[in-house]
Amino acid sequence: MKYLIWIIAIFLLLVVQAGVLVPLHLGAGNLVLVLMILAFLAEDWDTALMIGLIGGVMLDLLSGSTFGMMTMSLLTVLILANLAFEAFLTRETWLVTYTAVGAMSWTFVLILLAFNWIFNLFHGGVAVNLRSFFFDYGVIGLIVNLVAVYPILKYLELIKLVQGQKNKPTHEQSI
Repeated sequence: MKYLIWIIAIFLLLVVQAGVLVPLHLGAGNLVLVLMILAFLAEDWDTALMIGLIGGVMLDLLSGSTFGMMTMSLLTVLILANLAFEAFLTRETWLVTYTAVGAMSWTFVLILLAFNWIFNLFHGGVAVNLRSFFFDYGVIGLIVNLVAVYPILKYLELIKLVQGQKNKPTHEQSI
């Protein structure tokens, strides 16, 4: 049941990203990346890994780029986030949350560019205009991701609340 809730969340975020943000020319934001980082901070490694894998495959299917590039980029960002949080961070605050999403958004952009370069060596990448790429993904994507942190975090709190109520015994069960 837990994974079904996460899959629905990934699907809904992709619908918002493709159906709302892309027509507004804000499609450079990566809501799956934000969900993955917030799940890593709020939940655990396994949940974030599942979001990275499933969300990456869904993004690969929607992006039109070489299959696997988004998944590998998301998972690499997750590994780097894990290393950074184990080495430097001891507690979670709003500042840490927003800094983590911002830093991982830029890390994702750089890793995506690196994987595109690697794929280009095998004639599988896409041509990239660096100025446009860094403005769209680095600046606009960063702003969209930071704006998306609050609603996605509230969704995570709602999931925890629903899961917490399921685990608590009701009045009838305690009798």
